[in-house]
Amino acid sequence: MTAMSPSVRGLLWKEYRQTMPLVWMVIGVVGLLFLLYQMSGQSSPTRSLQGILILGLPALFAVGAGPLLVSQEKESRTMDWSASLPILVNQLFTTKFAVALIGLMVMWLLTIIMVLSTGEPFQQISPDWLPGTPVVNFSFWFAHTVYLLASGMFAAWRCRTAFAALLLLLPLAVLPFMAASIGTWLWQQLGFGYGSPQRVLMTTFAITIPMIPAMVVLGLRSAHQHFAPSKSASELGTEASSTPVADSLASPSDMPSPKPLDATLALVWQSIHDQPRLLWILGSGAVAAAIALPLQIVFELFSSQDSMLFIIALLGTISASWLGVMAFAGDGSSLRMKFLADRGVSPGRAWFSRHVIGVSIGCTALLVFAAVQLATAQWMAHQEGYYYGDAMPSLAFLCLVTATVYAVSQWTSHVARILAASAFLSLLLSIVSVIYLATAFSNMRLPMGIVLFCMSVPMIATGWTMRTHMEGTRRWPFWVAHATAIVAFILTPFAWAKWSVRNFPAMPANQKETLLTEAAQLAFMPSPASNLMLVERATRELTNEFGPIQKVDQKLKIMQSLSDAPESWIQMPGKDDTGLFADAAIVWQAIATTELHRLNYMESPSSEAETMLSQWMDCLTQMTRRLRISTRWIDQEYADQIEVYLARRLAREGMSEYAESKSGKAVLAMLSDFQGRQDARRRAVLVSWWKYTQHRRSSHGRPELGGIDTTEWFEWVPMTQRAWVHDDGVDAFVALALQLISQGQQGESTLRTRQKMDSLLNGAEHSFSTSPYSDRLQPGLDPNQVSPMIHRYLVPCQRWFAPWEKQ
Repeated sequence: MTAMSPSVRGLLWKEYRQTMPLVWMVIGVVGLLFLLYQMSGQSSPTRSLQGILILGLPALFAVGAGPLLVSQEKESRTMDWSASLPILVNQLFTTKFAVALIGLMVMWLLTIIMVLSTGEPFQQISPDWLPGTPVVNFSFWFAHTVYLLASGMFAAWRCRTAFAALLLLLPLAVLPFMAASIGTWLWQQLGFGYGSPQRVLMTTFAITIPMIPAMVVLGLRSAHQHFAPSKSASELGTEASSTPVADSLASPSDMPSPKPLDATLALVWQSIHDQPRLLWILGSGAVAAAIALPLQIVFELFSSQDSMLFIIALLGTISASWLGVMAFAGDGSSLRMKFLADRGVSPGRAWFSRHVIGVSIGCTALLVFAAVQLATAQWMAHQEGYYYGDAMPSLAFLCLVTATVYAVSQWTSHVARILAASAFLSLLLSIVSVIYLATAFSNMRLPMGIVLFCMSVPMIATGWTMRTHMEGTRRWPFWVAHATAIVAFILTPFAWAKWSVRNFPAMPANQKETLLTEAAQLAFMPSPASNLMLVERATRELTNEFGPIQKVDQKLKIMQSLSDAPESWIQMPGKDDTGLFADAAIVWQAIATTELHRLNYMESPSSEAETMLSQWMDCLTQMTRRLRISTRWIDQEYADQIEVYLARRLAREGMSEYAESKSGKAVLAMLSDFQGRQDARRRAVLVSWWKYTQHRRSSHGRPELGGIDTTEWFEWVPMTQRAWVHDDGVDAFVALALQLISQGQQGESTLRTRQKMDSLLNGAEHSFSTSPYSDRLQPGLDPNQVSPMIHRYLVPCQRWFAPWEKQ
């Protein structure tokens, strides 16, 4: 067995050390995203997100390994040192490919561990965008990652720079799928069978397997071509050079000598001259996306609208992101920065010159978009009845998105020196940043100034640390500056949101402590309330052992046999001193039935009609008295609604005689119990609030306030801040409700308190004239006045001390 030479052992150790930063970076990014997904629970709208995160671990490594191990050495000139070792090109290629393949297997081992850690079967981890079975999906993805690794090695050996290798890798990555799609389409067009997604997947799998060794062979051939001696300059002409390294070592007289106006233009010219082809490709991609976006939205040039818009957006995002990465990464830019620093070029001038080209290309693409958008708008102005379904993004929106993507990408390339990692990491982080700022702008209602500040933080961070970046000495001040910038980027929206609700109303601490003590004592005094239930007699009678009765005449006969008496329809369990939990349907059915019998009595005032009306009046009276015993706030609102109905009906013309009856006197006695009504309200408010405070300390969800759903409260406050101030707002509203009761008992005006309630629930800018608390909507004894119905999202205290109660 032949022993491994020291040169090969040293090369293996070098490749291992060179690969580890990519390994830790991929593990850190994917692991963080996976942890965030696990913390978010299983309610994610994208069910396959977990699978995408897990399967993305080996894919990201496979994409970045080739440019890292090959292209980066070309840019740093260490490839020439490797060529000087006493090893063959085959050994050099095999060593790099073997280290990358071992790293990929380690990534797959971590992937399997992550799959097992989820505790879910492969069926749920397998992404839904792969139509095969879980075994087929994982086998295909494993083969595809090996293919990506081999293709990345080929692209890195074939291209001079890492950026060019990444651009070449993009079409190579989808080449098997495109070939399988075309082949399946032809198969279907020729009538041999249906081109199902499963067939496309299996065909792609079959094409990928033989393409792996093909890419390895092409990569080895490209490695030999890289180290092969080129033809002499006399054979190729004076403009040719032996190797790319010779270009960098050529004398100044052999190099093109542009005549810039000043040093800044010289630096800009250098950035153009370094990678002209790459700039043309990225610029063309940005302009193509700017042209295609409005045309596809307006004219729908391709039938698959969503897919085409996604491709266009992805093309524009990649172009903007990689233009940002080019500012500080690629083609030995770190060495050039150090060269400029050694010659006294100011950091500000160097920073500005690195951004001129990328920003200019982005602005050009945006101007092209504006021109195409204007042209399509003018064309549509002359077309009657023409419309398009998708919304057209505004120029301002695209400017903000493009600026954010570019700023975050140049920041990433400034911090992460590994181009192979920063190219894809910047794309991921820029998309996450756009989503973060858009979500913060929507949910926090950020001012545009805060959004612009967050967008400028990456640019400020790179400009602030430009001197350190140029010198190549990254000590602790460099990392502290960028850590501070990260904190500022993330926390500035939250800091502004917290500041914006600094003056939100809340109950004073001393008042809160006193009221909670009183509420705790009241919570255990009354007897527990029962549920008010409908008798299910009709449902039982209309059902037999064979299921629901179908014959209409039998249904009519059964329904006609039911009595109109309240006890046939409503059951109030417990004794008369037991409280009731109201049910909206039952309360409104009882009121509607009572109104029906009242109309019958008014039309034909017979003894039978009066008896039936009295039964339902007594039912409502008993229901109201027992609702007053309940300690739920919402039950007091239902009791108020019933009393409003009774007061209005007894005040109608023609009901004075009935008011002198036993049932009518019972209703009047209940309505005249002013103090009992206020005591019941105050007890229900305090007990409901006390239970609310107890539940919110022990539960993750937001409990109801005495049966009242408060999730719709404070909608004028932005969504994020609403969660922070919700409990304080509830406390403040409770304080206002108690103040309203106190003012009403003393006969004072409640207008100011009602205005504060409206301002708290609907915002200070809400017009009080349209508020439920305004005098215009306060229920009185006018029978023609509209009285709002009660539901879970009711407006509390709206009927308290209204004209019906005073009159």
